[in-house]
Amino acid sequence: IDIPNLGIEIFPVRESVNTSNGTSSSTVKVGVTGYFNNQGLHVSAVAVALIDNILMDYIEDKIRRDAIIHKQPPYIPKGYYFNVSNHPLNYQPADVIKYSELFIGPGYIFGICTAFSYSFLIASFIIMHIDEQEFRHLQMVAGANKIIFWASNYLWNIVLFSIVAGLHVCLIALVGLNGVAGFTDESWDHNIQHLGSTFIFILMYGISSVCIVGSFATHSYISWGRGFSKIALIFLITGPLIMLILIPLQNVLIVDRRLFTAIHNILLFLPSYGFGTGLYYIVTDQVYHVECDRYRATRNVACDNSLHVNPFNEFSHDGSTEQACCFNNQNNAFSFVAYGVGRNLLTMALVTAVCIAQKVYSHSKRKRVMEKKALEKKARKWRPLTINEHEVRDYDVLSETAKIYRGDDSHDFTIRNLTVESPLYVRVDNMCIEIPKGECFALLGSIGSGKSIFLKTLCGYPGFFSTYGDVELHGLFLNSDYDKYISHVSYCPDHNPFLCEMSGQEVLELIGTCRKIPTDVLDKFIDHYTSNLGFKNEIELPIRGYSSVHAKKLSVATALLGKFEVLMLDEPLHHLDPKSRQFIISSVKRLMQDGCMVIWTAQSIEQCESICTKMSIFVNGTLRCIGSLPHLRDLYEQGYTVIVRFELDKDMIYFTSKKNIRMEHELREDDIEDEVGATVGLTKQEARKKTLTDALGDMELALSELAPWEQDLCPFVAYFERAFPDAILVDKQPGFIHYHVNQSQATWSMLFRKMEEAKTVAEVDSYYVACTNLDQVFFNFTRGQISLDS
Repeated sequence: IDIPNLGIEIFPVRESVNTSNGTSSSTVKVGVTGYFNNQGLHVSAVAVALIDNILMDYIEDKIRRDAIIHKQPPYIPKGYYFNVSNHPLNYQPADVIKYSELFIGPGYIFGICTAFSYSFLIASFIIMHIDEQEFRHLQMVAGANKIIFWASNYLWNIVLFSIVAGLHVCLIALVGLNGVAGFTDESWDHNIQHLGSTFIFILMYGISSVCIVGSFATHSYISWGRGFSKIALIFLITGPLIMLILIPLQNVLIVDRRLFTAIHNILLFLPSYGFGTGLYYIVTDQVYHVECDRYRATRNVACDNSLHVNPFNEFSHDGSTEQACCFNNQNNAFSFVAYGVGRNLLTMALVTAVCIAQKVYSHSKRKRVMEKKALEKKARKWRPLTINEHEVRDYDVLSETAKIYRGDDSHDFTIRNLTVESPLYVRVDNMCIEIPKGECFALLGSIGSGKSIFLKTLCGYPGFFSTYGDVELHGLFLNSDYDKYISHVSYCPDHNPFLCEMSGQEVLELIGTCRKIPTDVLDKFIDHYTSNLGFKNEIELPIRGYSSVHAKKLSVATALLGKFEVLMLDEPLHHLDPKSRQFIISSVKRLMQDGCMVIWTAQSIEQCESICTKMSIFVNGTLRCIGSLPHLRDLYEQGYTVIVRFELDKDMIYFTSKKNIRMEHELREDDIEDEVGATVGLTKQEARKKTLTDALGDMELALSELAPWEQDLCPFVAYFERAFPDAILVDKQPGFIHYHVNQSQATWSMLFRKMEEAKTVAEVDSYYVACTNLDQVFFNFTRGQISLDS
């Protein structure tokens, strides 16, 4: 133990004692003096303890010697000593008042720790927002009122927060913290008032924070874990971390007090910082109330001097205790002076109002139009990868595009030049489709072709905007009339969009209520759909226990509820049993008879051939062919399929992957930019439209140049098209080409003879000749599908 320097001086003390007979005698006693350096409050006690132990040892030794002389046992055994300790002295009221405002005081510790813990509580509210973002969109599509939805959402979160805040205040009252943050023995009235103001302040912080989290809910998050981490980190940085740095600097007078006041008032608009400093003020106010009552008489005299009263919570630490108590000479914790939290509450109220206004604006028509314009402006700087640059365009696709551009035979549902771009590649490339009433348009494509992105863009899914183009439904446009547009749409996603805690019965009742279906009719609908789809026994169970098949059935059932103009089904028959498939097809056919327009996506022809009136194959975000099923059969099945493979140069690199395509794209990006912007005064969208319109003159798209592997195919292409002038070029890839030859102009023997002769003209490695069917055509088209996520 590091004991301070001590000194002991032992000296004899002679005393005279008067006896009873009038004589005097003198005795010699031992005197001991202890010396200490007085550097600590405890040193004097240590010196006294040392003296006592010396005296104890002296007396013990003297008694032992006398016992030996008189041959008696000692009265005091050897080894006894004094061990002196003292309980730390309580702070005096003046010390408590002096240190309460510093960063070592209880108010600062309580405020920063509470703000730290509440940051995680606030961040937990984002979890439900992320989990329900897809189901929230389904409710909006079904007709849910946005004001009622968000008001109930905020109200429920505030109720949960108030329960936690109430339990927290009760814990403060029970623990007490020695009168600092809870009950004291001084005044029950003030205790209740203090705890009530604490609860109101915490509740106001919860209201503002819930609104802030609701504003963050408009963004898309990959997972709730990432969203939780972001929100918690934001509240930790803007609250406890700033308090940890700023307030100690202010207390040690490193920061000018006027500068600190200005910075402090600005930072109050950060709710987490305002919350921590508010608790700091509330606890300090309680300390002042308890301790300053002991100076009530002298405080009143000091407070009569106006120089001691400052309305801005700033005073010298060198002032007297009475002067410091003048700043606590009010009974209102919500005041704007001294240690009141009025400014904190005001800034929280302003932040709440701004967040509510932002939420209203995020669902307004103007917000969507502004986002669309901002996206178009940003897209001008992108260099998106056009994967379909060298692919062959179908005659029917170009005809459909030209008809929409000219405005001929405008139908009820028109998709006009719909393009979805990202900084890396084009997700949907110049989609032009018209769907009349009572028709079903089927979109066939493999995984990753862009079908789901296309449907999400059509139904206004949050975060999915068209870079160019628009969608029109009965004169309503997706971008400018969003709310009215989605009220005529029903959507079935390709995965489970529901909350796992809800049951299937609750989901169907909620969607049916949003579509304003009467209760008795809704019950019949639910019983009808669940019975025919085969999951009636599971309807009362939580969706968490559903298999992917039952979740798909529930998703289809919610999409079929109610009345709507357009039905969008994303792979509705995937993995379903034959009975459920037949029921869904018959239900959709009944809707088509009532004039409903259906967009149906699938991965195989058999899933849509019995219902679709028009079909298209979708590859890399582009329509490769379009038409009715009989038309496509006449075009492709009445003939032969010829697939030829060529020998490739092993020393040459062909762009068959995303990386190599991007390399080739970057080498040619300057030429492509010059080609797209060749027309002066036109936007990028108008330049694309003009380029396509000019190409429609002879129904073929002019390419700026041929790739090296295309030049290698030219000898065979020239030979084969001379031999079969009506042959249709279906697809071409590096070292691969696919033709369709009509049955009227060729026979089996002619095809094999010409292919054997072609080996002398081009470097043909092998070839394949067979009768054509649509499944083979679909397979050959999707052969060119590139996985952009690989």
